[in-house]
Amino acid sequence: MVDANRHYPSWENFPAAPADLPQATQVAAQVQALQGQGGALGGEVARIDWTLGDAETLAAETRAQVGAVPVSPDAARTEAEIDAFAQSLRDRAKAPPPIDRRPVE
Repeated sequence: MVDANRHYPSWENFPAAPADLPQATQVAAQVQALQGQGGALGGEVARIDWTLGDAETLAAETRAQVGAVPVSPDAARTEAEIDAFAQSLRDRAKAPPPIDRRPVE
């Protein structure tokens, strides 16, 4: 089996080298253009006023938006209620007592 798989690839099995590659000057020009666009974009970003206003106002608006969304009863359960529900499921899942298999006399 090893002898059957000893065939090594020859150079004709490899793909030919690409012939339509851009010249180094073209690549350099594209890199310079991208760097110029990046610098311009950085300047635009720097001019943006990134403040959100008053933090308390934003917090109040966010609380109002969250409060306006109805909450599922399951999501409103407390941790104690969830633990009690899980315990009730565990209690229900307990196996019944074993059957008395002693012979009847």
